[in-house]
Amino acid sequence: MTKKFLTSLLLAASTTSLFALDTGTLVLKNKSSLNRENELIVLKRSSLQSKIKNLQPNEYLAFIANGKSVPVQFDDIDGDGKWDEAALIISFAPKESIKLQLQASKNMPQYQEAVFAHVRQKHKNPDQTFGPLVLRDTMPFNNPPTDFSKVVLPPYLTEGPAWENDKVAFRLYFDARNCKDIYGKRISGMVMDTVGSDPKNSYHNFSNWGMDILRVGKSLGAGALAIRTKTSANADTLIRVGGSAVKSEIFRVISDGPLRVMFEMTYSCVINNKPFTITERTSIWKGQYFYQSDLTISGLSATDELVTGMADFYENNGESLKSNNQNIYYSYGTQSENKDKLALGISVSNNSHTYMTNANSLQSEIKDTWLVSQPVNNGKVSFRFYALWEKTNTAFSSKEGVRDYFNKELELMASPVEVK
Repeated sequence: MTKKFLTSLLLAASTTSLFALDTGTLVLKNKSSLNRENELIVLKRSSLQSKIKNLQPNEYLAFIANGKSVPVQFDDIDGDGKWDEAALIISFAPKESIKLQLQASKNMPQYQEAVFAHVRQKHKNPDQTFGPLVLRDTMPFNNPPTDFSKVVLPPYLTEGPAWENDKVAFRLYFDARNCKDIYGKRISGMVMDTVGSDPKNSYHNFSNWGMDILRVGKSLGAGALAIRTKTSANADTLIRVGGSAVKSEIFRVISDGPLRVMFEMTYSCVINNKPFTITERTSIWKGQYFYQSDLTISGLSATDELVTGMADFYENNGESLKSNNQNIYYSYGTQSENKDKLALGISVSNNSHTYMTNANSLQSEIKDTWLVSQPVNNGKVSFRFYALWEKTNTAFSSKEGVRDYFNKELELMASPVEVK
């Protein structure tokens, strides 16, 4: 369950405003020679208890760097009413070390800053407005796409859950298509509570906040899921995690900002008479151009592959970059719905079984997609999906700027922040 502290930005005006119960220190080191902007630092309660020996379940922590409080979000991951993780967003200079003083407190600081990340699901009311945030939702079996020739507004705002940060927004079709879409943003504020609520203001039109920038069609859009497996006749097949293959689909919010968002989609599926379950935990946080997907898969064999992808429409070229531990597959060109420059990218762990191909070369209902495949292995799969629109950042107006960005991403992922 999402608690009040999940949406509160815990920032003390000064260290003296806290009733300090115990103290400790952490040292964070940027091992890279690059600047790290808006780095997500996740600290588990278990590791913090080694620093604050007497930390109690009803206590919080302040993080002080150079005499100033660092914004922190406390997240209850397992829903038991106690926070499990502290999430901080910190920027580093090259090779910089930052010392954090920890102070335990029985009092939760009340100072609020801007919201930088948000997730929402809303149902349509009978009066054609949309209701409050829904924190848990079950999709009707094989729910058909909205027929806009019969209704003006869909049953869910923007046809399903949406998540955003200050750079980009995404949505998931909560129907049989089970595809993901992208909203390019021109402003940093949260917009997805209102986008799509008024049919006179179509999100397909360029506006001051941005627009829907991706054509989806029969593709996997912006990182939707599919399984590559063998039929009983040993034929290679690619099947979307959607439609009648999904027997149950459940949406659940874990945390709703202000610094990061986490939600889960749990799919109970049957493909080729083989039952399996996928739990996809999606997260997005301040200042980044991607969302991260962490999947737990049970019921599939090690020879099956988890496939995701990027829509392949209009003018674009597929490229790849590799480091020792990470691959980035991306496309770039005049492929936005605004007919301007857009890069789509997927980052996955580097192994010999990871590859990119095009869906049009396969026998599948999935079309017009750059596919990225990786083995199921031990049932743990992760990827990041990037959307780099030139109207969000002019650095993405050239292929050189996009390539530089992805090369920097590879270097930063190869040298994570050290926490001591």
